[in-house]
Amino acid sequence: PAPVPATSSPTSSPTTADFWSPWSPCSVNCGEGSSFRFQNPSPSIIQTKTCTGAQGPCPTCVAKATLTPITSDLDKPMDVAFHPSPGTHLTALSESRSFPVLGVEAWVANSGNHSISIIPGINTPSMTTISRRDRGYYHYNTNIAAISFNDVSDSGRTEDKDTFGYFATCQNNPNNYLGTKEPNFFMGPSLYDSRPNNRNIVNLAGDPCGDNEVCYFLHADMLHEAPNCVGIVHDPELNTAYGSVFYQIDGWNEQLVRFDFQQPHGPGSMQHAVASVRRFPEVPIKPSLKHHAGMAIDAATGLLYFSSYEDNSVIVMDTQSGANARTARSEYPIFSSRLPSFEYSIYECADYKIYASVTQPTGLTIAGDRLYVASGGNAVKVFDLKTASLLFTISTGDYENVQGLTTGPDGKIYFVDSSSNALVALSHTVENCDSLTVPNSAYSDFISSHSLPIKGSTPFPRPSTCSVSSLLPSESLFDQVHTDTGYASHNDSMAAMTAAALLLSNRTDCHADSPLNFDALLLGGYYCHACLPDPCEGEGKVCENIQWMGARCVTEIFDDFEDETEVEEIKGGGPLTGGGVRRAVNIALCGLVAFLMIQ
Repeated sequence: PAPVPATSSPTSSPTTADFWSPWSPCSVNCGEGSSFRFQNPSPSIIQTKTCTGAQGPCPTCVAKATLTPITSDLDKPMDVAFHPSPGTHLTALSESRSFPVLGVEAWVANSGNHSISIIPGINTPSMTTISRRDRGYYHYNTNIAAISFNDVSDSGRTEDKDTFGYFATCQNNPNNYLGTKEPNFFMGPSLYDSRPNNRNIVNLAGDPCGDNEVCYFLHADMLHEAPNCVGIVHDPELNTAYGSVFYQIDGWNEQLVRFDFQQPHGPGSMQHAVASVRRFPEVPIKPSLKHHAGMAIDAATGLLYFSSYEDNSVIVMDTQSGANARTARSEYPIFSSRLPSFEYSIYECADYKIYASVTQPTGLTIAGDRLYVASGGNAVKVFDLKTASLLFTISTGDYENVQGLTTGPDGKIYFVDSSSNALVALSHTVENCDSLTVPNSAYSDFISSHSLPIKGSTPFPRPSTCSVSSLLPSESLFDQVHTDTGYASHNDSMAAMTAAALLLSNRTDCHADSPLNFDALLLGGYYCHACLPDPCEGEGKVCENIQWMGARCVTEIFDDFEDETEVEEIKGGGPLTGGGVRRAVNIALCGLVAFLMIQ
């Protein structure tokens, strides 16, 4: 059962029927819109109702679309985003390959193989693709469902605090290490600096990646409060110090969560204590764990739009609304750090409403004054952004499982289709809409004449009370994750962490229900361990761990065991190769060396 909240939920002021303003004009000239009235003298209490524009139904706009496949070499793609500075990450040469630095550059989140496909040079003859992922992809990138860039190039922040070009991924997984471990729900967004310097990309050993080596992402930060994420978006706000705010959909708790990495800890660090995480449990959302959930923020208004698949709706919320109700640590006891510098809060009384009814919405994107929403897998609905009036519908033809949707720098709409493994560009023309003016100027004049702080032309209805309802995990999972081996440890002593990590070197209790926590392995400096996926698998080599740095693939083989039964017991699962035994031996040796060096 859910524990009693530490404090009571905040409530809004009661309404008084004697002090209402007149109803506003309808928000639209044609079609269905909304009208509102507010309570005097305070405009904080608002009532809304639907209305029909004076011109009756809007004329039917006819869209003619052109679908251009970009690539069909993806692996269950769920989302697509565009790098704000093409050529920055790959440069002209990477992994012994030449890459174009001109044209637009798409990054696709592949849920199937836990990777990101980078597609530079779109719209040029030299377009190509390359896939890249984290060395610890089974935690940091597992079942990627969404990706979003900080593309605010003119934030005014100093260079040392500007996270322009950073990107975050969210993982549709409860943290089960590719199905080999019982989930502990310690999962959330991974943050990366896409610039190739400063060890943001490394080789397997953890050294800066050379031009002729296979390269891996090295995360700049990670937070862990939103398992089974299906959508993420960067907030282009200008008020925080580093600009590293992302909103994410927690699919397990069915909640909206705001993550501010604040000062990212940087590649190679394990400190998660400087961050802010805010949950919005009262904002309704019913995601599908089989589909991407689109998210977009209008930079001009701060309004967040996101898909609620199971509710057949798109929700809009004002990101600048809401109040801190209480700590989230008691009701949601899985979080990144115990230290007081880590803010973990429940926010209530945010302004939100159903923006539009859409059948099975997935990806969505803002382009100018329009909102594009993928619907039912095989169509894109196009709305007037301010009034939520449906303008027209575009068929996606043979692409019947459209997931992520975004607006490209070239003005085209791009989407990924998870059935055909394709990235597709959508361009369109529209007829019968040239003279269509949906917003009603009289409605805007009413807002201006009363000096009302209303965003997006349509106000949010104000609830009279706020309430919280949640299903809570076991607090023992928090204690299991937070060990002195690294993850969110309150022990900042590297020597102490190394000593604790050394104790994990010979652990072979790899069963799904064993007490060994795989997160402790990763943050204890292990990329090569008998219980983790083998990075050298398929190469005919065995893996050696390099404590705190990475791993290397070597050709030597130790025949430490003659009896295959003994080997199987060491693994704690299926049969283990000699390479796996070599991994266990080398882990112990490397851990001992690292421990002695620290001392």
